[in-house]
Amino acid sequence: MKKNIFISVLFAFALCLPNPVGAKTSTFSKDGILYELLENGTLRVLPDVYYDSEGVERNRYSGNIVIPDMIDEHMVMAITDRAFARCQNLLSVKLPTYLQTIGSLAFSMCPKLTSISIPANVTSIGEDAFSYGHFKEINVESGNTVYSSEDGVLYNYSKTKLITFPTEKELDDFLYIKEGVEEIGDDAFYI
Repeated sequence: MKKNIFISVLFAFALCLPNPVGAKTSTFSKDGILYELLENGTLRVLPDVYYDSEGVERNRYSGNIVIPDMIDEHMVMAITDRAFARCQNLLSVKLPTYLQTIGSLAFSMCPKLTSISIPANVTSIGEDAFSYGHFKEINVESGNTVYSSEDGVLYNYSKTKLITFPTEKELDDFLYIKEGVEEIGDDAFYI
């Protein structure tokens, strides 16, 4: 009996221990955007989802969104997978300067979002981050050493890989594959 009580107390104590290193520490909302503060002191943007009357997952973000560079001295450095996916009324998003990571499907299925500018510090863009949408252009800010763009088309820095051809861009504007392109990304021409 004493042994069972001891184990129960030990288990209860273990539940009170802090999260392991690298684990998420807190989630909060500021100016209508959901963030997660990580133990390394950086922030990442999370999806804010709900299910509509037909049971389809939707995202609450809408309008013109500006993600700040910092909140209370914490840099916003990542946008999680599907963070802005299925935003039916998202018109524009200004991404933060320190942003390094854009997750998979982060801006997918946003029918009113037609352009985006990727900051110079972004070093990772997840699979299909801009797919199934209505983009006319995807631009990369100068100074980015991993990604580049030309005429609104997303490439790797050296333009040897075409990553995403915006779904609403006229194919007539792109009659041939740019000289030097050696690889075309999966779903690069998803229309």
